[in-house]
Amino acid sequence: MTDPRGHSLKGTIELHVGEHTIRLQATLPPGKVALGAVLPLARQITEAVVDSAVADTKSAGKTVSCRAGCGGCCRQPVPIGRAEARRLFELVDAMPEPRRSIVKARFGEALAQIRKTDLLQRHANLPAANANDRPRRVTEWTMDYFRLKVPCPFLEDESCSIHPERPLVCREYLVTSPASECATLSLNGIQRVPINASVSKAVTEIEQDGGIRDWIPLVMALEWTASHPAETDRRRALDWVRRLQQILGRNEETS
Repeated sequence: MTDPRGHSLKGTIELHVGEHTIRLQATLPPGKVALGAVLPLARQITEAVVDSAVADTKSAGKTVSCRAGCGGCCRQPVPIGRAEARRLFELVDAMPEPRRSIVKARFGEALAQIRKTDLLQRHANLPAANANDRPRRVTEWTMDYFRLKVPCPFLEDESCSIHPERPLVCREYLVTSPASECATLSLNGIQRVPINASVSKAVTEIEQDGGIRDWIPLVMALEWTASHPAETDRRRALDWVRRLQQILGRNEETS
């Protein structure tokens, strides 16, 4: 995947996920870029991984129950990384008026409701939690957040209004259980489609550069981006992709 003229790079990306070999035709930007520049490819990879998981699910005699108009999962925190937070900020900023103001107001309303609780402080403390205790605390935090019933600012008529631009983790979240289980976030009743390689987690791991995997609740995307300068870590797009392949391959081997 090279182009000596310094133009966009084109080639084939290959991943081995479970029993599937995924090959994608990819176009990457030239020069050194921020991680956000390869988000379009990360989405392609996610869709391919999810498609293979859905195929396995169908082979097992199960059916994905997720449908447009079923927005139960859109009241969960929706963990995203820094690059995705910046992308959502750009997406909202580019919206025409009055839609831009309407969506920004939804973000403000969501944060105002959350700030009435201790959730933001508890979220800030999660990375410092003992590694053995962190999963329990994350689960408790997620359930407490869900009980507030704060809708995603992009949720309209129980459907995602930015579906083509939705976060990676949203693409990975599919279930075979009834929608009623998602509406109550039943930990015992929800049956998720097993995903062999989580691109959302891999991207966040790249951002943390080997540290504790931290994340941003989607409702904080605009505020967080406004208070943080632009990404300074720039690498060749192909280097970002190779790192992503490395993490996905390692995680798939140990899953």
